[in-house]
Amino acid sequence: MVAPNPYKILGLRKAATPAQVRAAYRRLSKTTHPDVAGDTPENQAAFAQLKAAHDLLMDPARRAHYDKTRTWPAEPKDINPNAEVYQDAVNLIMSAYADSMAAGRDVNLVEIVRRQVTADIQKLQQNLQTTRQVVAAGPGIAAKIRARSGENVLSAAVLSSVEKAGAGIRQIELRVEHLKRLRAFIENYEFEMPVAYNVIAQSWA
Repeated sequence: MVAPNPYKILGLRKAATPAQVRAAYRRLSKTTHPDVAGDTPENQAAFAQLKAAHDLLMDPARRAHYDKTRTWPAEPKDINPNAEVYQDAVNLIMSAYADSMAAGRDVNLVEIVRRQVTADIQKLQQNLQTTRQVVAAGPGIAAKIRARSGENVLSAAVLSSVEKAGAGIRQIELRVEHLKRLRAFIENYEFEMPVAYNVIAQSWA
């Protein structure tokens, strides 16, 4: 099986610079993020692949490995597990600050980000509950279709959809766990946020 091409995923040439990789990721995220495209297992998987392509191309060693072998190298094992959480926190705060500047008002950045992350967690948990119900009910629905109409094609389509939904459950669970760590990180570092706020303010000035 041919490994996905991270350059094609991001719509880039092989010679793309890190800045171009970041720009492509940000641009595509605006249309592929589950909050925009729809919070479904399929969109979760598509966005996860987009982010994986970005992370690979932003890592010089892993990118060189792919360019040479056309295979995706394993994720590095020595990365700080909180690094992604920290980066997401910074990105959310920068976005909230940019919004506040555009609106011309001062805001509590920490509280805005906390509310946003909490809302995302609740939305994902609702989606997870619905997906689990679909997976649990799917085989019974397919059996009823076959029993009543003898329609094997439709029942097979139902089972295929259930299988795809089931495959996405773990991805949703991982995303919920990540967001919970992100919320805890923000809450734990609340009193250090003014420092981050000043740094961000200077960078946007």
